[in-house]
Amino acid sequence: PAQIRAGQSWIQAMPAGTFLVQHVIVPSYTEANQWMQAHTNLKRARLVAFYLPGDANTQFCVVSGPFESLAAAAAYNQNPNVPRGGQIRSARYMKEQFTPESADAYAQKRQENKR
Repeated sequence: PAQIRAGQSWIQAMPAGTFLVQHVIVPSYTEANQWMQAHTNLKRARLVAFYLPGDANTQFCVVSGPFESLAAAAAYNQNPNVPRGGQIRSARYMKEQFTPESADAYAQKRQENKR
């Protein structure tokens, strides 16, 4: 759906150094949309399609942001009105996950950088 492309376009436009809080990852658009509807207090949340390394199936996440710093994202994530378990992601990391090929390539690159 167009909403999926809208989420990716929203992140693509973010400058370097921007952060997001990733609330949940689910395997279907319907599940992600239901999760968002159950958490209407997350006014800044968006649904974004992406891929996990080694998996060609589209995944869907709900993210909030953008935040101009890691500290701002962390502060938001600690808010008592925000569901527990969110992970802070850089916009750059999210952009790397928009196709199965780039998710795999960047995962391999991150592994090489750890050596």
